[in-house]
Amino acid sequence: MEQFSLNEAILNRAFTSCSARLACHIKHFFRSLPICDFNYPSIEVVSENNFSVSTMLKWLSLWLILISLNVETISAAPILTIDQQNTELDPTMVIGVGTLTFGQSFTPTLSRIDAVEVALKSGPSTWKIEILEGSGLNGDILAFSSPVTFTRPIPVSDPVHFDLVTHISVTPGNQYTVRLSNVSGGAAAVGIPNSSGIDSYLGGSAFFPFSTGVTDILFSVGLHTAVPEPSTLLLGVMLSFGLLTVRIRK
Repeated sequence: MEQFSLNEAILNRAFTSCSARLACHIKHFFRSLPICDFNYPSIEVVSENNFSVSTMLKWLSLWLILISLNVETISAAPILTIDQQNTELDPTMVIGVGTLTFGQSFTPTLSRIDAVEVALKSGPSTWKIEILEGSGLNGDILAFSSPVTFTRPIPVSDPVHFDLVTHISVTPGNQYTVRLSNVSGGAAAVGIPNSSGIDSYLGGSAFFPFSTGVTDILFSVGLHTAVPEPSTLLLGVMLSFGLLTVRIRK
């Protein structure tokens, strides 16, 4: 019991500078989830004196549970962290691809991705994407999306969002390719830079099954979630240590 009291005092001092910030983050996280009538702990952090280790652990346990419950809801979210992109505010130029397979390579800086957006102009049809290893349309398939169906014509100015079935771990600096394939329906066109002939994205190239002078398409690759700040990662380590301390006491 004495050992636990000492550890609790140490941890309380360690959490003093970040307890209010963490509580705010967790509350916002709870409110963002599509869970109705969920009564999360009501904590008003007005000073460092009313935020104990036991309260912190209760918050953390609920946070981790809800993160696991939230895995299936990310498909409705936009890309919050864009790793690679080639976009224009007012895209007007397109190249017709019909129902043929085409793609775009990219070079990530993050260690994982889970979403892709492409400036695809199409009538009613269904498309899917695959993430391939290396540069080109013939690499090994590392991940894929569920098919996305358009029930009405979509303009090139409205990028199509594809969610990977699961996030993919990638190696920063290596090249990967987004391959788009028509599953059913009519022909499509893909947005390209308005400045024709200029290599607007240096981290990769566009690939078509026919000859073209197009160097890149308009696309974005990234994550549904924000990349944690270094201070947040450090806090996670501290919290894990606190949980281990309580477990050892028992």
